[in-house]
Amino acid sequence: ILESSYLETADILDSIKFEGLGSISLAYHASEIKANLDAYGIVICNHEARKIDGIQFSSSKWNFRCPKGSKLLRIFYGGPHTRFMLTKSEDEIKKIVYDELKSILGIQAAPYYSDLKQWNNAYPQYNVGHVKKVDKLMKSLPKEIKLAGNAYFGVGIPDTIKSAKIAVDRLIEDLDLVTNPDG
Repeated sequence: ILESSYLETADILDSIKFEGLGSISLAYHASEIKANLDAYGIVICNHEARKIDGIQFSSSKWNFRCPKGSKLLRIFYGGPHTRFMLTKSEDEIKKIVYDELKSILGIQAAPYYSDLKQWNNAYPQYNVGHVKKVDKLMKSLPKEIKLAGNAYFGVGIPDTIKSAKIAVDRLIEDLDLVTNPDG
């Protein structure tokens, strides 16, 4: 519909590129992790030449995410310098991740639980000019269409929820003006 009626909007939407993303959640007995996990996690700089992008200390961030006496980690990969990880088998990914955790956090033990997830074309790329592109996109939309999602104002879940709330509020406001033009 957008392509036939709103070509500029469709072209802007098509210009937002997406990449894949993967994560693996690993649960350990707390006694098996000697490193201090009193933080939300680690973002790994590209120049470190690691095979993962970051580690979220899920049980430190949300202590209800795993049983007492356990630690839950979520490891991310698939960023610009780790895209090759998306082509690996689950066993290969686990081996690489275990080796990285051993090197970074000194974890020797295997986790007692793991859950691997991968999403193709789900991670928007905020290239230079993205903010201006999104501003132009939002201005090009017809009044009765609003957009929400991770491709516009932030990739995190809170950002995506916020974008949905804003889209609904704007839609209600615009519809109210249409049905009640006198305010």
